[in-house]
Amino acid sequence: MKNKPDLSGFQRPALTKDPSAFLDGAEADRAESQANAPGKAAPKDKAERQPTVQKLFRLRVETATALKLAAAERSAALGRRVSEQEIVEQALREHLKLS
Repeated sequence: MKNKPDLSGFQRPALTKDPSAFLDGAEADRAESQANAPGKAAPKDKAERQPTVQKLFRLRVETATALKLAAAERSAALGRRVSEQEIVEQALREHLKLS
């Protein structure tokens, strides 16, 4: 039977998070992500989010291509990611006269 290999050269530095930290509600992950991203915007409050329902639609190729292009153009113009879903939802809200 072979001996276990020597892994001492592969050990992580002492600054890494504790492997059992996930049992504590991932506090180590939260602290690390906050420390690594000081300029990152805070996520929206859960109260602002509204529940969604998944809908599947089949679109013609030219419609799907135009939607993808519009999302890319808006993303470039606004400097943030604009998804195809946002565009479709905005168009439907305008068409159905929803707030």
